[in-house]
Amino acid sequence: MSKASKNKPTTLSQNLFPVVGIGASAEVLEAFSFTDAIIAALHEPLLVLDKNCIIKSANKSFYKTFQLTEDDTLGKSLFTLQQGCWDTPALRKELAKIQKEKEKTIEEEITFTFPVIGERIICINIQPINRETGEPLILLALDDITLRKKAEELLLQKASGLSQQYQMLHNYFMEAPGFFVTLKGTEHIFEFANTMYYQLTGNRELIGKKMMEALPELKGQGFVEIVDEIYKTGKPFIGREMPALIEKVQGKPEQIFVDLHCQAIKNEEANISGILVFGYDVTEQILGRKNIEASEKRFSNILSQSIMSIGILKGAEMVVTFVNEPLLKIWGKGPEIIGKPLFEVMPELKSQQFPKQLNDVYTTGIPYAFNENRAILLNNGKPEERFFSVIIQPYTEVDNTITGVTVIGVEVTDYVLAKKQIEESEAKFRTLSETIPHMIWTATPDGNK
Repeated sequence: MSKASKNKPTTLSQNLFPVVGIGASAEVLEAFSFTDAIIAALHEPLLVLDKNCIIKSANKSFYKTFQLTEDDTLGKSLFTLQQGCWDTPALRKELAKIQKEKEKTIEEEITFTFPVIGERIICINIQPINRETGEPLILLALDDITLRKKAEELLLQKASGLSQQYQMLHNYFMEAPGFFVTLKGTEHIFEFANTMYYQLTGNRELIGKKMMEALPELKGQGFVEIVDEIYKTGKPFIGREMPALIEKVQGKPEQIFVDLHCQAIKNEEANISGILVFGYDVTEQILGRKNIEASEKRFSNILSQSIMSIGILKGAEMVVTFVNEPLLKIWGKGPEIIGKPLFEVMPELKSQQFPKQLNDVYTTGIPYAFNENRAILLNNGKPEERFFSVIIQPYTEVDNTITGVTVIGVEVTDYVLAKKQIEESEAKFRTLSETIPHMIWTATPDGNK
């Protein structure tokens, strides 16, 4: 059985990279702190769910966007949140699909009606997270595209010639958080660019210039080919996290990443007259994600490369979910034991003290430590006596529920055997001295007593 204590707020990085072992290093703590700072800075709302769609973590952007608090959110089913407004057939379908097929959901648009902020169109990306440690999780990235959708609808009315609407659109697009550009004709002449696009391209003169004249560094990067194809076929283009080299300062190309939406603009005769380009600069998010991935890799390496033997066993059956190389070597096993019960792959341990020790920690939550613990392990099919100093401690999830045990140890067989030999030698010496009828003493090399 498992034991739980009162829920307390946790960060997304604590869910994605659960710390195991005693006394995490300063390097690990620094990596987590840096990861948390990156996640907190992301404008995109994020949620972490368990397999039952219970909310494990959320970032600040989620609480701000949907006007919720941690108490309203953490530990609750997503489908009961905000009076059940998240409980839609479309969302249930996507979550069921990812749990069954293990495939991520990309750019699924779902309309919700929330009690405070009203109707919103949310673009949802769902990613399964299969961790070496801890239960599988589901990451939801939520992008409120309501304004974008309305803006796109309004933009398509540009050709109507209504000056009032045109002015409204102009003001809106100039101050929009994303970048907007309209290109005219087959040579893609800049007709409109908003403030964000000017900032993205180094505040250069754009209006009235051809695309390749204004931004010559784009040659060979594929963007000219994209707008050529749209002008030719009328088919829209959507690109995610597209890399680009832009010279914000002349002669100094800078790597950026953009989400790009391009579509044809048609005149009153339904002929293509230009291209609308809309997008976001996502450079900070991409670099942040890369830093998170690097932190995860660094943490995994710390565990895997530790000279200590480390293993994580989950559930009452003590299923092996993580084991590093030193422990595999002691057990004489390979990585194929991952996902199997410990006493199934090492049946010789069943009749020893280990099942009770592991179960006691799992059921009570009280850590257990012992020195020079005797164990009989099979070596090439033959039983072999060995000795270990081991710490067993409960493995807990972010809500403090005990779901397994962490085993940290070191083999001390050579030390124990050496100590026994010394003790046996001392015993023999005492026996010999007691059986000799003459006096025995010790003397220095020069004969002094």
